[in-house]
Amino acid sequence: MPRQTMAVQLLNRSYGRFHYKFDVRSFNFSELAAQMFHCHPSELPQVHRGKQQYLTFDKLGTEVDTIYHQIFYGHVNPKGGCLTAEGSEFLSKYYSLLKALVEEHFKEELYVQRIPSFRIQLPGNRAIGEPHRDTDAGHRPEETNVFLPITPAYDSNALWAESTIGKGDFSSLSANPGELIIWNGANLLHMNKINETGYSRVSIDFRVLPIKSYRDRPNLFSLSTRTPMQLGHYFIEIK
Repeated sequence: MPRQTMAVQLLNRSYGRFHYKFDVRSFNFSELAAQMFHCHPSELPQVHRGKQQYLTFDKLGTEVDTIYHQIFYGHVNPKGGCLTAEGSEFLSKYYSLLKALVEEHFKEELYVQRIPSFRIQLPGNRAIGEPHRDTDAGHRPEETNVFLPITPAYDSNALWAESTIGKGDFSSLSANPGELIIWNGANLLHMNKINETGYSRVSIDFRVLPIKSYRDRPNLFSLSTRTPMQLGHYFIEIK
């Protein structure tokens, strides 16, 4: 029998980053996010138009309490516990993509981030408040990050990171919808520039951790949502 088309395919590898593409028909994150924000996918880069403006985010944790975060998490992680249809489908596609990444890239048993982190980099602003490594915010050094843009990420609205620990040679993690980048965000310094593109960058990111590297740390909480960074809370096992 002919081999089925892979759900994810490697485009290139550089600076220790793995740049993949995936089938947007199977993993229609931009379409589902647009439904959450009541717009067409092509309008997501301008989702900020006519909405509340924010002062420049300059500290970690200050950038996660926007109306956009409230809308996204209201679908995928509502306080009442009842997912919307869009949120349920988004998470279903998210977990399916993670399974594909385990099969094609990681090739080991992983714990994965239960709810992906939502980011929006508004024009004239940042999506993360200050340069940092994820270990600065309590993450484990064994974690691996995945950056997945829902709108084009390029130039000053992209994520920027160093190539090697301590080198400080920042380059952009530029990617388009239907692509993702696997990289060492736990240990590499990364940051945002002020977005001068005129368009918002909407994205999600998430972390995976080898099961063999997991150690229970009951007093550790995520910086933005104060979620216990334990199995069953921040992390789950996908099967």
